[in-house]
Amino acid sequence: MLVYADKEKLRELAKSFYAVSRTLLAIYDANKTCLCAYPDTMSAFCTHVRESEELTRRCHECDRAALEHCEKTRTPYVYKCHMGLVEVAVPIVQNHLIIGYLLFGQFTDSKDKTALLDGLATVADEFSLDYARLAHEAGALTYRSPAYISSISHIVEMCAAYIWQNSFMSVRQDTAAHAVDLYIRQNLTEPLSVSSLCTRFHLCRSALYSLSKEHFGCGISEYVVQCRLEEATRLLDEGLPVYEVAERVGIPDTNYFIRVFKKQRGITPKQYGRRRTT
Repeated sequence: MLVYADKEKLRELAKSFYAVSRTLLAIYDANKTCLCAYPDTMSAFCTHVRESEELTRRCHECDRAALEHCEKTRTPYVYKCHMGLVEVAVPIVQNHLIIGYLLFGQFTDSKDKTALLDGLATVADEFSLDYARLAHEAGALTYRSPAYISSISHIVEMCAAYIWQNSFMSVRQDTAAHAVDLYIRQNLTEPLSVSSLCTRFHLCRSALYSLSKEHFGCGISEYVVQCRLEEATRLLDEGLPVYEVAERVGIPDTNYFIRVFKKQRGITPKQYGRRRTT
């Protein structure tokens, strides 16, 4: 998806959020690339953990997995990272499309940090970290109650709405990539094969793939599936029956549609429809 982002204003928002919450806020685009964060430095504990390349890789994997979960559920996601810290991911939604994400946390939800400390000796030994320093930094982590986490999550949801309402992030409406994006979204009931798109836009396969990879973050066939599922999610939100949703997004085989939806979203269309009404 093509998204414009005013990084300066986004950073100011993250800075204001930190001023009142003392919590780091990171802002990602629709392709799950971090645009900005405030403050620039993480907690001392996380900084120490990321002295290990492998643990840094695991941190990035946790972040991406959380954003992917948000993409599937389209709702805030509270989780614990691989080091046991609480973090929250919140989608930024504009006209039913996810245009970005907010990620915040790096705190503990338990006053008793024994459980967190128990695994640090093994981690320190395996990854050549200073256990005494790591334990000290873990002891200094901020405690946030479950009620606080729930409340601040609601506030971040408001920040997400504020971002798109004030056009700090918005879907771009220029370039050849936008034309491809618009055509796909307006013609979901068509086959939308690679060959047909190449013919439509006078591009060879490699050029179309490169354009899709650069602007949409994936191959063109995968992007078509993403667009179909985004529209399917919107239609399910409106209460349409599964068979009709499948037809309207260009996958008339209902059973195949259900398999694709479940593979990408983790639940069936019917389960998603029930979830949205509970």
